[in-house]
Formats: sequence, structure tokens, C-alpha cells
Amino acid sequence: MNTESEPVRTDACGLKTTRTDDTERQYLRECRSLLARSCSDHDCDDGARLYIAAKWISEKDGVWSSSTIRMYRAALGAGLDAWVAAGMDVHGDRAPVIRAEIAAAKPPPASRSEPRKTSGKNRLTFSEEERNNLLVLLRSKGSRTSALLAGLLVFGTMFAARPCEWRTAHIKGGYLVIDCAKATNGRAVAETRTICLKKLSPIARKEVGRFVAAFRKAASEAEFWTRYHERLAKALHRACKELKMEPICLYTLRQQGAATAKLHMQPAEVAAHLGHKCITTSQRNYARKSSGWRTDPRVRPSAETVRKIKQIYPSDNGKYQPRFLGLRLRAVRLHRVLLNPLMDTIGSVLTNMANRLGIACEGGHARARTMRWTHNARERNRFSVSRSRCGAKAQAQCRANS
Repeated sequence: MNTESEPVRTDACGLKTTRTDDTERQYLRECRSLLARSCSDHDCDDGARLYIAAKWISEKDGVWSSSTIRMYRAALGAGLDAWVAAGMDVHGDRAPVIRAEIAAAKPPPASRSEPRKTSGKNRLTFSEEERNNLLVLLRSKGSRTSALLAGLLVFGTMFAARPCEWRTAHIKGGYLVIDCAKATNGRAVAETRTICLKKLSPIARKEVGRFVAAFRKAASEAEFWTRYHERLAKALHRACKELKMEPICLYTLRQQGAATAKLHMQPAEVAAHLGHKCITTSQRNYARKSSGWRTDPRVRPSAETVRKIKQIYPSDNGKYQPRFLGLRLRAVRLHRVLLNPLMDTIGSVLTNMANRLGIACEGGHARARTMRWTHNARERNRFSVSRSRCGAKAQAQCRANS
């Protein structure tokens, strides 16, 4: 067996990455497919076929993308682990050789001649005016799908829930309970997150309850959720085209909700509102605060949910520090070392020029302004302007020349 200790892989929350049972089954299926494609000799045992498959991947230069190669290597690794766990490596000397060959299977990826086709091209945010125009159009149609889309436009941006999470959402004791869709491997704040509705008016709370019940009923009546999701997405796309606006997708509602939450909530509350484990994910990977709507959604995650958020970059005062903090502090040090002496030199040069030219200011003093950086725990990023007066000797010389 391989006695070398492999580095422990962690995610953005500092947690050890693991695999779910579905992922393991998917890798094993892909491994069997690779073994069948790479080795036609069925007389070989699985260990030899794994080694041949790794060599076969190494010879495929410029055939697959980098992500496909990583997935194939992970599939072979899962197949090797299953082979070792079954006790097929009797002497324990074949597994290290096969594992090394899998690790070395890094052929050059295929060159990309066309742009990527990912969700990155989708629109992240939209304006309140566009939302209102869509609401007027959808409510005028009168269909069930249009009514649910109108509810999603209102409550999807308010609660920033994923479209699939509305299938199981429910109200309990003045709170909206949402099952986190990405709760595997400790990625979510918890299995469920709760959002307080007590600041909403009674009419607004009833509207939330009616929408949640209607959406759950419609999703349960659909045969497949993927088809129903596609149906909603196409209806939203048609409505955008009808208004001659740039189309948005269903996930844009979550992105817009995240931007609005950043404008009205603390970073830990934003992470709890979105269902993330740590504040890094919501601050780095979602729409910016500048795109948020000025209207406060008046909903906040419960205190219990906020307490579960992991503070990745806590500061001395408990607030979130952005990832550019190091650059900012380096800029402070650069200003202290270089710019302050430079401005002092400029001030002295101006003073000497005033003395030589015999300039006498009305009121008696020639002054040179210099910018100095004030850096303390309370007032960062602020400049204080200090005025340096000419010495007594320079003042006397100015009077004599005049």
C-alpha cells in the first residue's frame, strides 16, 4: 500500500472534502466505462486493466478538456480504492504502482476554439423597474404558470432561495423554513435555514404563505422537477422577450436577492440568508452590493442560523475583512515610507522658493500644505491635512526683503 501521506483537501470553509454515495457510484460507473474502452482483453484482472487505462489516458494528447481529464483520473482512483478494499491486491505492491500511473496521467488538454458555454453568460442582476414591468405583464396573463412566476419575482428576490428549494419550503411559527439544496459535505449552514417574517405586515405574511403552498402543490403535481423548471424558465424568457428586455433566468432572482441582502445586512447575515456555511462564498461568488435594490426586503435570517456561520476572516472588532485587506495595508505602508517624505520635501522646496522670491503673505505666514496619513484602529483610510509654518528665521528674512 502507499504509505506516503497525501495532503488533505479542504474547501473554502476549511472543511475536509468528502464524497457522497451518489458521487462514488458515478465514479465507479465511469471507471467501468473507461476500462471497457481502453482494454479489450478480458482475461486481465482489474488491477492490470486499471494500469492500462491510466496509460491509455496519458497517450490521448489534445483530445479531452482539463475538466474531463480530472474526472477520468478521479474515476480511476475510485476504482482503484474499491479494488484495494476488496482485497484483490494480495501482496500490497501493485496499488502504489497503479496509483502513481494514475497521478501521472496528465495529457495536454484540447485547445478551445469556441467560447465557453456556461452559466457565466447569464445575467446576474436586473432593476426594480424591469421587475415591475414583468409583474404587470405576468399578472395580466392569468395563467397558473404566470402567477407562480410573478410570485417568484417577488419572493425569489426577497428570500434569495434557489428555485429548487421552493419545492419543500414551508412556514412554521412566523419563520420561513427552507431546506438547503447543497447541504452535502458540510457546505451549507445546516440542513435547513430559517428566515424571520415578523417584520412583514400581516398581509405580506399571508401572501408568502399562499405562494409557498401554491408552488409546493404545483411542483408535486409535476411528473419531473427538471421539466417543470424548464417550463418556468421558458415562460420567463418569453416574458422578457415580449418586453424587449435582456432575458434573465430563474437563478438571476437569487443573485439579485444576494446583492440586495449585501446592501441591507451584515456579511454573516447574508451568508445565513443564502444558506452558506461561511461568509466567503456569498461575498466572493455572488452579485455585487452596488447592484442591490434600495428597498429593504424587511426579512432577516434567524439568530440561530446566523450563529452557525463560520467567520473565515474575522477582524479584531468582529466584522468581515475583505480579501483585499492585505493590499490595502501594503498601500498604507507604501504611503508612509514614500509619499510622506516626498510631500515634506515638496513643502520645504516651496518654502525656500518663497523665501528667495521675497514673498510675504498678508497676515504674516507662508504655509505649505502636506498630506499625512493617519492610521489607527478607528479612523482608517482618512487623510489629515497638517500645515507646516515657516520658521522664525524665514519670517524675519521675508520682512527684511519686503
